[in-house]
Amino acid sequence: MPQKITDAELMARVEQELRSAQDYIGGKLSAQRQKALRYYLAQPEGDLAPPEVEGRSSFVSADVADTVEWMLPSLLRIFTASDRVVQLSPRKPGMEQTAEDATDYLNWIFGTQNDGFKSLYTMFKDALISKVGVLKVWWDDRLDEAREEYHGLSDAELTQLLDDEEVEPIEHSARPDEKSEKQRQQALEQLGQQLVQAQMASQQGDQQAAQAAVQLNQQIAQIRGAPPVMVHDVTCKRVRRAAQVRIEPVPPEEFFISRAAKRIADAPFVAHVVERSISDLRAQGFDIEDAEMPSDESGMIGKSAERVQRWNYDDSTAPFPNMMEPPSDPSMRRVWVVEAYLRADVNGDGIAEWRRVLKVGRRLLENTECDGPPFVAVTPVPLPHRFFGQSVADLAMETQKHKTAMIRAIQDNLYLQVNGRYFAVEGQVNLDDLLTSRPGGVVRV
Repeated sequence: MPQKITDAELMARVEQELRSAQDYIGGKLSAQRQKALRYYLAQPEGDLAPPEVEGRSSFVSADVADTVEWMLPSLLRIFTASDRVVQLSPRKPGMEQTAEDATDYLNWIFGTQNDGFKSLYTMFKDALISKVGVLKVWWDDRLDEAREEYHGLSDAELTQLLDDEEVEPIEHSARPDEKSEKQRQQALEQLGQQLVQAQMASQQGDQQAAQAAVQLNQQIAQIRGAPPVMVHDVTCKRVRRAAQVRIEPVPPEEFFISRAAKRIADAPFVAHVVERSISDLRAQGFDIEDAEMPSDESGMIGKSAERVQRWNYDDSTAPFPNMMEPPSDPSMRRVWVVEAYLRADVNGDGIAEWRRVLKVGRRLLENTECDGPPFVAVTPVPLPHRFFGQSVADLAMETQKHKTAMIRAIQDNLYLQVNGRYFAVEGQVNLDDLLTSRPGGVVRV
């Protein structure tokens, strides 16, 4: 009889699969991608390093960058030349309007809600340089907290605000409404003027004016006795569940896949190892009380050769978290989260189903059934029966290497011709004249 897989057994399998994928991707493949990135950035390192001789040329050709940047606009134009990246067609009569509405909605999700152009740009550039570009598409259900301040709310507006389940009041103060007070003073002044006129008329025997004076006195007393209109200043926290489709490119060094995989849909194991703050995890709904959660994946990604190569271009310390000061707010401490997707027979029915396993260090945060890995990938030059193919950088690196060596040789030869070397018999030439190079100069011998 099939047996259920426990959480401990599933965690052990995830760690085993992750180590295997790390050995596969973090070895020769990672070195190739690191080299491609170095060539793209035209950095004089590795086999592009100049000779350690002073005065020699350090020129580096940019063939990889030129090829990538030349191809990238054409790739983006295929998807972004039209305002419709996605086009749905009706499958039966009467569904035309539904297909049209769904098309508009999907294009709004991709292009507006998720900045689809930037996602495609990053994915294609990753593919052209690092063999594979990966997009992650998932339903993001998180809690967003926002501080809101309201000034001058009426009683009805305050009641309506506090009745909102998303609102949690933080500070509240009430004060008289300046506008209402000003209107009341104006009304009292007008009634006071009318009262004076009515009293003067009543002194002359006008009975109607006397009755009007009595009514005016009553109105003035009523206005003065009425409580002031109060308004409210409120500071509150709005906690809103921001549920939406999210589309984001995945850095190559954060994406792991089984060495036996030919494509994502059939891969035995796929994982995204990403850095998140404790606050982000709580916003996703995880009840995390221990702010000192372990994170043993920092060595895997934080010191990845590809990550170091990318960050070292303009910041030599950014890839190393140990060199950064820890945040003063414990909720902003960052940990490495393993989001793994694998097939496992957790329910014991004898058929393995897709599971989403989320863990930080040795702590299991989530183990749920899912439809499969939420990733899509593209490779520029596919190799048969392999997930990783070749990149455009792989095809252009040899040309860049030879062109760099050739132009360096030309420059070195030109420098030597312009600044040639001389033989001088010691004691028979004025060395100051010889070392001073100027047109028409005289060398005394």
